[in-house]
Amino acid sequence: MKKQLAFSLFTCLFFLAISTTTSIQTKAQDAVIQLASTTVQVTEIAEGLHVPWEILWGPDDWIWITQRNGTISRLNPETGQIVDLITVDEVYEHSESGMLGMVLHPNFSSNPYAYVVYNYYDGGNVEKLVRFTYDATNNTLGDPYTLMQDITCTNGGNHSGSRIIILPDETLLMSTGDYYSSQVAQDMSSINGKMLRMTLTGGIPTDNPYPGSYVYSYGHRNPQGLVLADNGIIYSSEHGGGSDDELNIIEPSLNYGWPEVEGFCDNTAENTFCTTHNVYEPMRAWTPTLAVCGLAYYNHPAIPEWQHSLLLTSLKQSDLRVLKLSADGLSFSEANDQIYLDDTHGRMRSVCVSPDGRIFVGTSEQDGRGEAGAGSDFILELKAAPSFISTNTNPCTGDAITFEDLISTYTPTAWQWTFPGGTPSSSTDAMPTVSYTSSGMYEVTLEVFNGANSEIITKANYINVLNLNTGLLIPYSQDFQNATSDFTIVNPDADALSWETVSTSCNGTSYSANNFNNNATGTEDILQAAFDLTGFQNCELTFDVAYGPYPNYVDRLQVRVTSCTTTSVVYAEGGLTLSTIAAGSTDSQFAPADCSEWRTETVDISAFDGEKIMLDFVNINGYGNLLYLDNINLIGDAANTPTSIVQAKLLLEGAYNTGGMMHTNLRDQNLLPLAQPYNRPPWNYQGTENVATANDIPSNTTDWVLLQILDDSNNLVEERAAFLLNNGSIVDIDGSTVGVNFYNLVNNESYYLLARHRNHLDVMSSTMVEMPNSVAYDFTDVNNIYGGTTQAVNTGNGYALFAGDLNGNGIVSVADFNFYLSQGNAINDYLDADCNLNDTVTTADYNLYKNNASIIGITQIRY
Repeated sequence: MKKQLAFSLFTCLFFLAISTTTSIQTKAQDAVIQLASTTVQVTEIAEGLHVPWEILWGPDDWIWITQRNGTISRLNPETGQIVDLITVDEVYEHSESGMLGMVLHPNFSSNPYAYVVYNYYDGGNVEKLVRFTYDATNNTLGDPYTLMQDITCTNGGNHSGSRIIILPDETLLMSTGDYYSSQVAQDMSSINGKMLRMTLTGGIPTDNPYPGSYVYSYGHRNPQGLVLADNGIIYSSEHGGGSDDELNIIEPSLNYGWPEVEGFCDNTAENTFCTTHNVYEPMRAWTPTLAVCGLAYYNHPAIPEWQHSLLLTSLKQSDLRVLKLSADGLSFSEANDQIYLDDTHGRMRSVCVSPDGRIFVGTSEQDGRGEAGAGSDFILELKAAPSFISTNTNPCTGDAITFEDLISTYTPTAWQWTFPGGTPSSSTDAMPTVSYTSSGMYEVTLEVFNGANSEIITKANYINVLNLNTGLLIPYSQDFQNATSDFTIVNPDADALSWETVSTSCNGTSYSANNFNNNATGTEDILQAAFDLTGFQNCELTFDVAYGPYPNYVDRLQVRVTSCTTTSVVYAEGGLTLSTIAAGSTDSQFAPADCSEWRTETVDISAFDGEKIMLDFVNINGYGNLLYLDNINLIGDAANTPTSIVQAKLLLEGAYNTGGMMHTNLRDQNLLPLAQPYNRPPWNYQGTENVATANDIPSNTTDWVLLQILDDSNNLVEERAAFLLNNGSIVDIDGSTVGVNFYNLVNNESYYLLARHRNHLDVMSSTMVEMPNSVAYDFTDVNNIYGGTTQAVNTGNGYALFAGDLNGNGIVSVADFNFYLSQGNAINDYLDADCNLNDTVTTADYNLYKNNASIIGITQIRY
């Protein structure tokens, strides 16, 4: 037996280490929580919800929400847009019943499943667990598949539970309430008052603690919070009766005492029961009760004061609590809760954390116990407010980095920046620009002064500068057979164990991480090397992995790619999903017996085509077993190299905000197509410009445009689709802010520029322009437009294209009016008749057309 007692040895220590009382250490204001060194901004990002019971950060970077009335929705956290995916008609909402917990499949791209618990009525109030399938094309959930049903509930609707999580071995853990029949919690023939573990198709796992039973743990009253933390520990929050709400660590086969024990074993009867029934005491208990609910684990440096903590919402006390964990996660490092948002936003039910360290909280004012007339429920966002930011948070050596002061509640009269290792090393500018010649982590400090009040505020942030100028070239292959390799071992936790070379079957010398002998869970060990992907596209990474997990312990392998602009996790597997052995797991130290116990993984890294990158293989220790890595290969196709970057500025008629910038309604509503829209008559453009997701379209984009290059005989040389930004700039879809890449132009030769838009009259340059042009060709200057004022309209901000050419033929005529009629009153779509680009076809679009009727484009722009 290796480590079955790892948690239970600490049981007797909990009672001595914690207190059941709480005190308010920080009481939040509505908009700001000020911590020791971090300002946390609190913002309402969505409203109009009905008891958002579960909120999850989805793999699509949207928040997935269950509402207790039966609706499942997606929320765009950047825009506040809410999209309903399904309303389940059979959901029975009564008192505490309704649609409850949800979890998404960990490999959502290949298994787009949402698992949901809800109540329904079948001669009485019962509960079921259902799997829905997500249709990304139609943005809907459907195809329900029932994993478990007929779970007993009270007709009064109380104590239904229920949170669900998916464990690393791809089994599902579900909490059930005691339905106000407390004795069922100790009844092993009942599935109520339990933690239930099942397969993702509803079967009973063969390694459950009670053969043939779903029961994983028992003696629960009404657990409504459940989270698997990065340290491998399962935590649960549980409603008490008249006393003793609980925060528990969930372990298989253990008894949590209800109804014989409430909270700790702290009276004679409870002590007797605890001794004879091996009761596992809570980490913390609250009397009077708080109605503890949603639970999340926070360990992000964005809010360093809250790292390695549990975030807990409460209904009765209407607050968010931060519970600081000890290093091993088995107790709390602080005796008292940190309490925030105390009674400022109403009852709080759900909480989740995004990968970038933002926290989202769902309110519960519409659950029948909130304040009368409180209105709809909403989602709050909590995020760290930086004291200053830089234009590049992931810079490389030699990059120009501009810093900006963000101390918004202070009015500085002077600034003093220090940049150790930078050029310059200090500055008194409000927005200084700095560069670094050497890689490393540098502390940047800012002092802001207010002369009127003789006040000074000092802030410090760190910036990590990378050196990717000596990257390995591709195609690249590494089998670790040489005494030295190109990879560097990084041990950020400075512990005794790290990657090391070992001899293995099948592959000879390989790298291995010995998690079997390292009980410091959560520590990282990194194999690192820089690569130069310049000049390549469709880049791909392959590597061989071997791993046999120890039962119930989870190690993980991540592959991270860092460029001079961003960091992405491109591969993440752990536990049974990472296992390469037929048995799934082994209780012995694992070593691959032969080639059958190795697996080749293939990872698409084309998002970094053409860039210089740092590649990290990250072993995340779970005190499990040995992990092996070998045969790393990077390949790619030689990419076309642009011959010229063409720069141009363009305005459209009728698409303006009050500030004089074109608005971004189509981008904000996620209505812009991901692929260029000119692949139809009359343009018939065959280009393949596209982006992977709506988030890849720059946030300040107004629309797509088509930029054409003509020779001196007006013959088409090359054309490219691009994005038109709200300031008039035309930029490539690769996110460039300086223009559009062209591949067939001859440098230092001159061409005509022709700009086309799908519902505006096109324009051509009045003269030929030498390529590449270092200054954007300005179509907003009427003198630069062939045909002058006959081809452009004065908007007051410059000259713009005439709106109304809905069929794109270069003439505004009755044919365009007929086009308008066919789309009249259409809304929330990408419409050619939407002349002012506000996502709706109304009389405002007709008026733009009417004012421009009979306008005729010059010959060169007519089809």
